Amino acid sequence: MIGKGLGYGLAAALVVALAAPACIFGSSPAPNDQNFVDVGLVVSLTGANSATAGLAVQGATVALARANADHLAGSRQLRFVRVDDGSSPEIAAKACSDLVLKNHVAAIVGFEPAATLDACNRAAAPANVPYFAAVPSGTVVCYPTVFVFGFTPNQQVVPLVDYLAHKQSAKTFYIVATDDPMARSSAAQAATSIRDDGGLLLGSVYRPAQTADFGPDIAKIATARPDVVLDGLIGADQVAYHRQFGANPRVAGTKQASLWLDTAAARSIGPTAVGVVVSQDFNSADPSPTTKAWLEALVGKFGDGAVPSSIGAELYDATLFMASAIDRAQSTSGVAITSAVGGVSIDGPRGRIQIAQDAHGYATVSAHIGRVNAALAIDVVDVTGALQPMACG
Repeated sequence: MIGKGLGYGLAAALVVALAAPACIFGSSPAPNDQNFVDVGLVVSLTGANSATAGLAVQGATVALARANADHLAGSRQLRFVRVDDGSSPEIAAKACSDLVLKNHVAAIVGFEPAATLDACNRAAAPANVPYFAAVPSGTVVCYPTVFVFGFTPNQQVVPLVDYLAHKQSAKTFYIVATDDPMARSSAAQAATSIRDDGGLLLGSVYRPAQTADFGPDIAKIATARPDVVLDGLIGADQVAYHRQFGANPRVAGTKQASLWLDTAAARSIGPTAVGVVVSQDFNSADPSPTTKAWLEALVGKFGDGAVPSSIGAELYDATLFMASAIDRAQSTSGVAITSAVGGVSIDGPRGRIQIAQDAHGYATVSAHIGRVNAALAIDVVDVTGALQPMACG
């Protein structure tokens, strides 16, 4: 899985490789063309979050092609009007206002963090235009017309702790995490899950982003001697921590698990990442027919530039789900599309996707438990069934 947390290990070379696919659309024709139903595609083409745009566009593009092949908009074709949120709430608000007032889109799909998503939704909600969104892992947004296809903390953390406790016989745990609201939220969920599974949390430590020296923390872990150390570290901190952990003989043989370590991060870390257990909402090594079909479609469209990723898988699910809701509604009215959501179910690269009436707009997602192998890829070791979200109180 390519890191989806806005720079969580995404290599600069990947951004270059995706630049061309991300720009293939150009400007859409006039929206009053009666042969098309226009939908907005909101991504961060510029600004701090721009590394995610190419991945998002790839997933959405493949989904739109499938939706049109299946005639989910009836006799008309679905068409993207793509806009750049500039990684800024102000730019996002203007872009989404234009989608609603000038382009008259039936719905919006996109990948944005909470602040820009909120700004976009403020522009779309008064017109009842629904937003089908992927969001970074751990982000919680709850709006009546926003439907979320990202990983919620419980969907990610609970199955990881369950796997460690029940299939790896772990009884004692230690948590090392970035001092960040998202990381703290996920670590708190982990602490609850550890207690629920009968385990014991021996200690927790939170470090500021860009911490370079984890030596004192590793010394505490060596003294505590937990069965598993679970890290909720973000970005470059993962690399520093895992390299130092792997080089310290006092913790040799201690099992490790990580919330956000991905293939890109594993390759940056090197051999000391081997054996780390992770929980993802998508893994390209999943042998399921729906995952294989998506990978074939992705390569068929983008060739050597295809990059399987969780962001792409989430945007695929969001786009296909949106199209299926239009099909079920038999209407391009935002109100009708929103009302149809509860009756939609799709099978995508992440498993069965549904949104229950009481789920606050969040989708079911399967967790893919993986382990970093000697080639620094992530093998699938377990896949759960569809997990219900627990995003809003």
